[in-house]
Amino acid sequence: MKRYLFVLLFPVLFCGNILAHGIFDSLPSFGASAGLLVFHGAVGKNNNVSSLSAIRAGFSVFGQEQVHPYFDVALSGLFGNVSNVPTAQTEGLNFETKIAQADLSLIFHTEKLFPKSSVTPYAGIGFGFLGFTPYGDLYNNNGELYYYWSDGSIRNQAQNSNNMYTAKILVLNYKFTTPLDPDNTYSHHTLIFPLQFGFNFNLLDNLNVRLGMNYYYTLSPWLDNVKGSGANDSYIYWNVAIAYTLKRHPIAKSRADDRRYDKVDFSQFDADFPKPEPAKK
Repeated sequence: MKRYLFVLLFPVLFCGNILAHGIFDSLPSFGASAGLLVFHGAVGKNNNVSSLSAIRAGFSVFGQEQVHPYFDVALSGLFGNVSNVPTAQTEGLNFETKIAQADLSLIFHTEKLFPKSSVTPYAGIGFGFLGFTPYGDLYNNNGELYYYWSDGSIRNQAQNSNNMYTAKILVLNYKFTTPLDPDNTYSHHTLIFPLQFGFNFNLLDNLNVRLGMNYYYTLSPWLDNVKGSGANDSYIYWNVAIAYTLKRHPIAKSRADDRRYDKVDFSQFDADFPKPEPAKK
């Protein structure tokens, strides 16, 4: 739980620090997104996979600051689940992994290239840190362990000649509650490298909606608890985001400029420039 709170609050605290100290001339934007996470890894790679079995929900928060007319720096936190359940199972490979991550990206935006357009593309690249915990659906609602037979069925007894007529067919309940690596035999943390593409829809001067695709390449093959060929896992985050850009109040700036003259005595100027006499009637 602490890990999720850290990922959620870190972007807000980071951009709040920028705002408080005035590191950049412009003010940051804050936002949140929701979407779908699609996993790519060893599980399901060589089997028939339902298009829905590899899709899970995700949610993110982010802060973004302009550092150049064409570039922003963005810090975001993402959490959700990645999963896969092959439809043709002979080895019982299924998983659902909880993920929590934070990443820093450099975003190229094109508002300056298309100043009259309300829809503009953007692209970004970055790096980040991911924490993950894989779980599996290993038992049915009655606590019976799944046994995967060579004919593709799932039963409550191991496959052998003695159990041929007594083993009952079971159905997955899709409750991923059993930790797949309780002894931490491999690292549950890794570096990630995000690539992102999408479109900005400017609704107001300081409010926009984004449709985006974020691709995350990890340096770990263990998100699905299967090393497979050793190739690293990856996932895609299809998302819709809304972002609000803070604005400086013009009066606040003028009042700040006035403070420079707080200690100046203007009375001496009154002697040098006497008030004009009223006109005679």
